[in-house]
Amino acid sequence: MTATLPTTDLKALVNDDMPVSVFASLRDQVWRHSYTVRIHVGHLVGGTPLNRDVVKGWIKTRVGTKELADIELARMVEEAVMGREGTDPLTVNDSPDQVLSAAIEEVASKTNLNGFYRRNGFLVFPARNIKAALREAISVAIAGGHISRDRGWGETGKGILSWANEHVFIPEDMVAITDVDGNPLTEPTGIQQRQVSVHTGTSIAREEYVLHACLQFEVRCDDDRIDQAWPTIFTVGEVQGIGSTRSQQYGRYAVVGFEKSTLSEKAGAVGKSPKK
Repeated sequence: MTATLPTTDLKALVNDDMPVSVFASLRDQVWRHSYTVRIHVGHLVGGTPLNRDVVKGWIKTRVGTKELADIELARMVEEAVMGREGTDPLTVNDSPDQVLSAAIEEVASKTNLNGFYRRNGFLVFPARNIKAALREAISVAIAGGHISRDRGWGETGKGILSWANEHVFIPEDMVAITDVDGNPLTEPTGIQQRQVSVHTGTSIAREEYVLHACLQFEVRCDDDRIDQAWPTIFTVGEVQGIGSTRSQQYGRYAVVGFEKSTLSEKAGAVGKSPKK
């Protein structure tokens, strides 16, 4: 279950600049069980709507090249150029580059593109989505009878799904997306398109994707009873996948690294009343 994990300080690359808590010294005592996990995702798809500037830049770098394989998008740019040439007295003297730039701006305002968050120039993946994937894996494992429904989790006797929601978390806000060698990525592998059904008929969904992406993240917990369930959770999660468009079987992954460390052996005394 263990493997050599990259030592690059990926957290520093995507630092969220949060201030240090006045109770920081207690964190490793309360949330003392730490798990460093590394997953290799075959085809990771981004699901975040990107702003118009990003879309405009994407279209601009591909206009006139074979990379603009999106026929519909190419047609929209061409029509926008033709519609601007000589039709507006204010722009009749614009250069071809200015006309093309304006056309791209117009098309970008009408084009939806989903992709990945950026942080300090690097592609990143929200930690909340990783926790959601873990919750989904637990839910599927329960439904499949792979994890018991018993309510013996924690002092209050909850089921594992409710218990994990409160007692398992990921410290990072964002996790760097890297290649298989641990190098952080600044650009996706490419942009894919597919037809989707909408209330008006069909539409084209365009999504950034990364092939053979790796995510390395930490999971914290205040109770190590979860140890017995991790193998099942991740075995189910590998097939359920992570990221967007999982219904099309994108996002399936393999756990290539899993290491546990106990940060403080004195945590048992934190917050407990003295015995009488």
